[in-house]
Amino acid sequence: MLLHVIRATFIILEVLILFNLMIVVHELGHFLAARWRGLYVEKFGIWFGKPLWKKTINGVQYSLGSLPFGGFVALPQLAPMDIIEGKADVDRARLPKISALDKIIVAFAGPLFSFLLAVAFAFVVWVVGRPVSEAEMTTGKARREVEDLTRQKDAVTAQLGQMLSGLAGIMPSVAQASGGSDKKATKSGDGDKVSS
Repeated sequence: MLLHVIRATFIILEVLILFNLMIVVHELGHFLAARWRGLYVEKFGIWFGKPLWKKTINGVQYSLGSLPFGGFVALPQLAPMDIIEGKADVDRARLPKISALDKIIVAFAGPLFSFLLAVAFAFVVWVVGRPVSEAEMTTGKARREVEDLTRQKDAVTAQLGQMLSGLAGIMPSVAQASGGSDKKATKSGDGDKVSS
């Protein structure tokens, strides 16, 4: 029972870590594209809720929330997200206008980074291999052993068949040499049998 609880807890932690990694990488794509295109980045937050930690660096407030679900990038020049990200500290009307191309690039960068993360995971699985369950490993191992034994049996059967066919070819000549010229018994003058 305890083992099942530990296993379930471990799976939940794995899911949380992978989910948050995907969100952070996705938001990082938006963040980096916004910085590259010159947009005003107000906040970059990992997780939601009341901040456990926050620090402002180069005009961007970085934070770690108390609810471990997701993250966000506050970009006031794009669509307002006050409900999720909180009220913007700057007046949106005073920020410079951005082009449609800039909006497209920043919006596209998140899914692009998510795709690149998927490619990175696929590469790791390709190099290292995927996890294999104990049942699958046992079944696969047993199947390989049966296949190996079957191949060995077939090889031995083929060799025996060749030996028997070779013997079958030799037998008539052996029979001819030994019994084909039937032993003829002749009597010599003194009555002894002599075979020729």
